[in-house]
Amino acid sequence: FDLVRACDAFRVVSMSSKKILIRKLSMSKAQTFSTLCLFGLWLTLSMSLPQLQRTSFFSSSSTSSIKSMDDRIQLLRSKCRKYSDPFRPEKAVLFEHGSLGVEVVHFPTPKVPMSVCIPHKTGSKSWGIFSRQMKAEHEVESFIKYSSLSWKDKSALAYKIVVVRHPLERLVSVYRMIFEDWCNPEGIPYQRWKICSNEIFNKGFRSKLLSAATSSSNSSSSLSFLNYMYDSYRYTNDLYMFRIWEEIHPHSEIVSREQLKFTFKEFIHFLIEGSEDPFISGHKGVSYHWAPIWKECSLCSPLTTPDFVLHLETLSQDLRLLERIGKAPRSSFTTSFPHAHDQNGSQKLVAKYYSMITKDNVRGLVEKYKLDHELFG
Repeated sequence: FDLVRACDAFRVVSMSSKKILIRKLSMSKAQTFSTLCLFGLWLTLSMSLPQLQRTSFFSSSSTSSIKSMDDRIQLLRSKCRKYSDPFRPEKAVLFEHGSLGVEVVHFPTPKVPMSVCIPHKTGSKSWGIFSRQMKAEHEVESFIKYSSLSWKDKSALAYKIVVVRHPLERLVSVYRMIFEDWCNPEGIPYQRWKICSNEIFNKGFRSKLLSAATSSSNSSSSLSFLNYMYDSYRYTNDLYMFRIWEEIHPHSEIVSREQLKFTFKEFIHFLIEGSEDPFISGHKGVSYHWAPIWKECSLCSPLTTPDFVLHLETLSQDLRLLERIGKAPRSSFTTSFPHAHDQNGSQKLVAKYYSMITKDNVRGLVEKYKLDHELFG
């Protein structure tokens, strides 16, 4: 900003106020003029700050919640600079906006559109509720117009949000939903998994399942089985879980859906050690639920670098902050996230599960999710 323009801006201050300032400070005319010019500069910046984009949203406030958000953003940007070295293997994922995949959801909110990267197990269900509420509460035309834009144009217009969660807490949530009991009707929609149907578990189940996966299309017995089970996403997830169970229990045969369970220790061992089975290691279905967030959200690309980093653990405060600074509609935004207000007991639950594994296991997990820790604190 030009200093003369800044001083001109200050002339809106009344002459009486100016005299009081001069009297109180007992300054010379030159000193007073310099002080007033500096104040004018501050005033001009303050009036212009809301119009600035792609810079820190929080530099003019000292409240703890705003400082916390600003710290998160500065941490992320500093790590992006660290990993900008082209010889680092992480750079391709962190800086390639194409890696965003289906985790990014665009919301044409009434004020400014927002683009939110929502990895699995970070409140994606509530964000879906929010999206439906927004469409119901606001003009359909604006949604249609925004939806017709290219992905690049949507990203250029929107302010960016990434939702993150502590990796160890996220893994407990994944375990309880998927690995603790694959066929638990309360854990996941019961009919989502074909393998959990009673009639699937009959004599010769193992040979039928593997035959269906490997036989040629002219096999009538396999075709009849596939006609019953066929749904590529659900079927491959079933086979994926089945293969993992077999790998962990090499000397046992699964004959009942009640067997398709894993201890927390088995789950963690699988995450750390991985698998030599190409089908397991290459599967992209349910494995997204525990993939590191830095692999799910392109965090350092100039087109997609987040303006806000929301933590699931402090989501209530983070959402209120977005409302306060005018980046989110006040009514529907908070009510879309009922779980955000109830974090009681989560730490005790996490501690309970991690007491079942060794310190070496915990160290292995910390290493696996090291970059998430670096990027998000």
